Amino acid sequence: MNKQSTALILINWLQGNQEWSFRKAFDKRFKKVELLEVNMPTKFSSRLQAIIRVWPCYLKLAWLGFLQGKKYDVVIDNTCIAGLILGIFYSLVPFINRPKIILLKFIYIQRHNKLYERLRYIFWSWGLTSVDLVICYSLAESERYPNYFNSDQNKFVFVPFGVDPSKVEKFRVTNAEEKYILAAGYSNRDYRTFLCAVSSVEMPVVVITKKYKLDGCKIPNHVQVFYDIYGEEYYHKLQNAAFVVVPTGDPTVSAGQLVALEAMYFGKPVIATKSQGIVDYIEDGCSGLLVAPGNVESMRKAILEFKNNPNRTRNIGVTGEAVVKSKFNVENFANSVADYAVN
Repeated sequence: MNKQSTALILINWLQGNQEWSFRKAFDKRFKKVELLEVNMPTKFSSRLQAIIRVWPCYLKLAWLGFLQGKKYDVVIDNTCIAGLILGIFYSLVPFINRPKIILLKFIYIQRHNKLYERLRYIFWSWGLTSVDLVICYSLAESERYPNYFNSDQNKFVFVPFGVDPSKVEKFRVTNAEEKYILAAGYSNRDYRTFLCAVSSVEMPVVVITKKYKLDGCKIPNHVQVFYDIYGEEYYHKLQNAAFVVVPTGDPTVSAGQLVALEAMYFGKPVIATKSQGIVDYIEDGCSGLLVAPGNVESMRKAILEFKNNPNRTRNIGVTGEAVVKSKFNVENFANSVADYAVN
């Protein structure tokens, strides 16, 4: 492919055409770049409700991508699921020409229910048969998935995720209060360990997640919980935190990067569970602190270290901010994806 090539990007929110930094990188490399958008719901009280409300949107986005795909040289799917469905569509009509298909946000989490897991595996494997490239956000996943899905080693590549300043800067606040500990996020979170760790810490705590993510958790009195917060309200709470904790569960699953990197972008010191999704982004003791998975004492020790050593905590925040702005930014990420799309 060359500058005469065309690209279609599938997204699940109404982004606005020319302002998205990721798209700008592709505009420099392709003759024509178009966005195909389906706005998906974000608020739901259970995993089942999420499936019922969101999956029809994925199906619609994939179908529209299939209908329009013949006009483009490459299709980049920013949802993963719609791209897998698109791959299945093309596998059913192998005699027609199709664009190169690239998936972003590829994260496969195994489920405990054997039948459900088997059906999911069949779906993902089938979709991958017509996908040309999968972008992983951790090195370990890019190395593990080819064997797990019995696929070509070159189909999975690691490209570090990056923060988009055009998305977050419009929410920047001045004179942030920095008065509480913040834990936020939805995917693969271990709030049980976090809440146990902060139960004896004398400092206000704020948790932002979905209601079902706290099922079975005991909420201490000094912990304030907010559900389904996005946009301006979320970023204001992020910036008013003294520091941020990203407690993840399964250490083999890629999760928590976005919350951690955006916190670091705003200069917030970050504590995160040591996992395959985090170790590629945070250097322990330098740009953040990493704690053992599921270990209450390890997390409590790190939290108290930040609370009781403000100078070191501030220095870690400064280092983390510099790393994100120089290395883990959307421009670097988009250019790397564009390199793969062109070659």
